[in-house]
Amino acid sequence: MQVQLPEEHVFQCKAGIARMHMKLGNTTRGMQLAIECGDAVCRDCAWILEGLKQVSDAAMLHEKGGNIERAAMLYIKTQDFRSAEKIMAKITTPKTHIKYAKAKEKQGQYKEAADAYEKGKDTESLVRLCLEHLQLPQRAFSIVRETRETASAMDIVKYTLKTGDFRSAIEFLLIAKENEKAIETAREHDMMDSLALFLGKMARVASTWKLRGITRVRSSPNRR
Repeated sequence: MQVQLPEEHVFQCKAGIARMHMKLGNTTRGMQLAIECGDAVCRDCAWILEGLKQVSDAAMLHEKGGNIERAAMLYIKTQDFRSAEKIMAKITTPKTHIKYAKAKEKQGQYKEAADAYEKGKDTESLVRLCLEHLQLPQRAFSIVRETRETASAMDIVKYTLKTGDFRSAIEFLLIAKENEKAIETAREHDMMDSLALFLGKMARVASTWKLRGITRVRSSPNRR
């Protein structure tokens, strides 16, 4: 007489067999069963494979199981950039985009690295690539005018002094809060009018930011 087992019981047995195959090193059969069992079992087996240092297979099962962030991190770790690239659009964590960017930069793929730094909100690295590798100084200028990052501003100062663009050097010295050096550069190159112009612009920018701050405070739902 054949006994009909409940579907849940069969599923649990199959999932358990998949896990045991993984632990015993029979990863091919284990992965096949895990995929048949669905997302949760794929994730469980992926963690088992990570513990066994089988990172490439673990990444694949994490992806199958919907753990996209972890899959991307492991693909990057194993330099499987083809697989990583397919899922990076689904990644929301800046840290993962930055890791991908660093890996791409190391390979000399600066355009892809810049795009990933932008998605990871690492504007300092993005500015550096624009100046050093992509020949996009105006893009770097625009970014720093918006972010007002002093370290990136100094990167631009070094670039502009090297290229002889002293007018831009004065502007970004001011953004970097290196006012004395800005005045010195303006005097040395007879650009005091440019210095005055940039100081006027910075005053207007500061006023705009102040107004934005006041507006945010006034519109805050927690303000009484």
